Amino acid sequence: MIKFKADLVFSFVLIILGVLIFTESSTYPEKVALFPKILSVIMILLVSVSLFNNFRNKEITKDIPIKENLRIVYILLVGLILYRLILPFLGYIISTVFLAYYTILFLEYKKKKYAFIVSIIFVLLLFFIFNYLIKTRLPTGIIF
Repeated sequence: MIKFKADLVFSFVLIILGVLIFTESSTYPEKVALFPKILSVIMILLVSVSLFNNFRNKEITKDIPIKENLRIVYILLVGLILYRLILPFLGYIISTVFLAYYTILFLEYKKKKYAFIVSIIFVLLLFFIFNYLIKTRLPTGIIF
């Protein structure tokens, strides 16, 4: 009997979502459609690699109880709500660095210094993409 793993189902859902994003962005003007198309192709490729690795590895994955999953979802949701509340005051860069750092640490990455560096690089990369490639201003806060 085949036992469906949650990660396999989620991978297929993400691939379908990527295809839908790609096809929907084809209806936009060419300049506007470029960024969603690039992101959807990257998403499909990365999820496909993950899916391939799941099929290749015969390891038994650890099942996490539903209550633990809900606890994780609630804690991350609190982080997103706090992010939304501090965004108008601190602006995009600082708020998003805090959110990325919080999320990385919550997902049990042990090296705090590297998590902080990755958060900063990630946010600056997104800031560069939006400000200089897409030419869209990101929110600035009252304080910064």
